[in-house]
Amino acid sequence: MGLLVLVVFQIFFIVSSSLCLGCYRYYNTRNSLFVSHFSGCSDQQNTRNQYRIRQQYASVCCFLARPNIRKLSLELEQIEAREKALLLEEEQLKLKEENLNSIDEYTSLEEESFIEIDIPPEFDNTRIDLVLDALLPQHLDAVVEYFDATTTPTFSRSQIADLIQRKHVLLYTKNKKEIITRKSFKVQTGQTIFLSLPGIVDQLYANQLPTTILPENIPIQILYEDEYMIIVNKPAGMVVHPAAGNWNGTLVNALAYYLTTSSPFGPGEFLNSSALSGHEELMDGITGESAVIPYRPGIVHRLDKGTTGVMVVAKTTAALQALSEMFAQRKVKKTYFAVTIGNPGSRVVIDNYIARHPKERQKMRVVPDPKQFASGLGRSVSSTSTTGSEVAMPLSFSSPALSYSQRGRRAISHVDTRAFDGKLGVAEIRIQTGRTHQIRVHLQDRGTPVYGDDCYGLADWNKKLSKQHGVSRPLLHAYQLELDHHPVLTGEEGKINLRFRAPMAEDMALLADIIWPEGRAERPELFTP
Repeated sequence: MGLLVLVVFQIFFIVSSSLCLGCYRYYNTRNSLFVSHFSGCSDQQNTRNQYRIRQQYASVCCFLARPNIRKLSLELEQIEAREKALLLEEEQLKLKEENLNSIDEYTSLEEESFIEIDIPPEFDNTRIDLVLDALLPQHLDAVVEYFDATTTPTFSRSQIADLIQRKHVLLYTKNKKEIITRKSFKVQTGQTIFLSLPGIVDQLYANQLPTTILPENIPIQILYEDEYMIIVNKPAGMVVHPAAGNWNGTLVNALAYYLTTSSPFGPGEFLNSSALSGHEELMDGITGESAVIPYRPGIVHRLDKGTTGVMVVAKTTAALQALSEMFAQRKVKKTYFAVTIGNPGSRVVIDNYIARHPKERQKMRVVPDPKQFASGLGRSVSSTSTTGSEVAMPLSFSSPALSYSQRGRRAISHVDTRAFDGKLGVAEIRIQTGRTHQIRVHLQDRGTPVYGDDCYGLADWNKKLSKQHGVSRPLLHAYQLELDHHPVLTGEEGKINLRFRAPMAEDMALLADIIWPEGRAERPELFTP
């Protein structure tokens, strides 16, 4: 915009200069004629005539220039005002991003354990219970996904009041955060409310939550274990924890059996040993399914049902808190492999914003960058390669404000294709953030969806995969999870970098062999235990 103003100003200067020069020459000629005409006059009269001519020349120049000067001055004032407004918006967005990045101890399930609600202008200086009563229904789809519920719940005013009293509501104002415990507390525009998803689930589904876990003898691959945590390779088709429609057959059920019957490091704090009283057969490994165990799993993060790979589960309260903070502070590095339809590219950085789909509430989608939207340059795709190229979609200054369904959260993925056979690819993805369905949404938005993904993929290709290979799941695998230190242990032993890897499931490995014949030689740990 500044360059355009400069060009316009230069054109105006050239035109004005030409007009002024022409006027000067014209009046100078007239001056000469007048001098000749008044040659018979006295020197004093000639001087007076020349002065009058110069005044007329100056008046003409000012008359010609005045409208353009006024117009240019008005345009410059508008530009300066707009720039000040944009700088203010940029500072507000930067401050909000700093606030979001500062959340650590409040989160327990990676970055998806709270609902974020911005206070719009129409709710300025309004009681927080009234604000939540009006705005919370627009965000309950996050509760559905978190709890794997089949229906969208409803919230009553009394439940909102109880949620506040139980300290599940957090308010952010600039760099200050506070837990709200009074329903009469008045919020202001620009503040952000964070609600604990576990707290909401406890409030809404109290009668649906299990109080105990049934240990089930389900084989699971253990990658690492100590007294504080356990690392497993989650198989395809297994839900992480019990929820509506999946009370049994989950990873928690399998761990409950293993930790109480086979673990050399003991069951940990979450599987209360008092529950084993009278069920000694559990410890003998005879029939682990004859008793129930209190429902307190140490789940730190989750993988989708169809996704395989590395997962860490805490066994103690200290480990749960430490691991939750490490995930929230992005101190855990996660690497995935995926079979893709098409070639996502080499050394690609996908950096954009993801939000829930406004109509298909179980899906996510890429939305415009709120920073660029505020400055009039929103983008629906932001994929930057090593050359720095970017696909952008400009929006006008008059674009409307972002709706709730358009307000996304920043998601960053690093994608590198390891092999491509002309149709299918094997891509390595390292994620910097942990948004819901992040990899699947990013690859779909790039035009190279995960093979077998019935939510974000291509139906014809998925049918072909099912028919030819008998696979009916997204071919996505959590290959590596890296901790820069042990979550609990201190001293030299705790400072050691921990890296856990899991081989691909057989169905994905067989297809990767076809696409990437050199894969087993280049990355043997990806194909074999």
